[in-house]
Amino acid sequence: SSFYTLKCWAGWKLMQDPQQNLNKLVDVFMPAYYGNAAKEMRNYYEFLEDSIAKVPASYNNMAGMKTSQRPYLTLNFFTKAKSFFDKIEMLSALDKTHSLNVIQEKVIVDIALYIMWEKFVLESNKNLPWDKDSLLQDIERKLGLLIDKRPEFSKLLGSASLQERIVDLQQKSEAFIYMDNPVPKLTVPYIEKVNANLEKVPWEKAAVDRKS
Repeated sequence: SSFYTLKCWAGWKLMQDPQQNLNKLVDVFMPAYYGNAAKEMRNYYEFLEDSIAKVPASYNNMAGMKTSQRPYLTLNFFTKAKSFFDKIEMLSALDKTHSLNVIQEKVIVDIALYIMWEKFVLESNKNLPWDKDSLLQDIERKLGLLIDKRPEFSKLLGSASLQERIVDLQQKSEAFIYMDNPVPKLTVPYIEKVNANLEKVPWEKAAVDRKS
């Protein structure tokens, strides 16, 4: 979940005093958690919030959706998000205190982009402006750092090993373009008294119903 730590901290503060201003709480959190990258991370946070706010109300509650199925996650969104994080990572590169906090936020964006990759290739009918293999290698490196440095993050990933997680991402990416399509149904003409003899079924007349 994007800005998970911010949500937990701000929620806790608001339970202490519901009259507090959320934007002021965010102002306090950003420099404390992201250090030198606080200003650019705040810009990304506002971009993310604006993108979500523009989603039509007909989508109802997006909290129950998988991240990669949320309607604001378009190729344009990822292009802008990557631009924000190029600046953010430069600002946090030498900041050992806060760099892992940046990595934790960045890897969420990269994982969603990787899973949705083939969908964007089909939609745009051209290669994306990044390299898919390099993106996966960067995801693996960042997840490895988080698992090594933050035991609590490893618990969130469950019992699967890092390599198992990477294989799972590859499989999800390959299957993503089929996820929203209904499973085809095979309709076979009815024949009386087949008596379980499959050789009597005219399979050549079978029709695949892709609208079901």
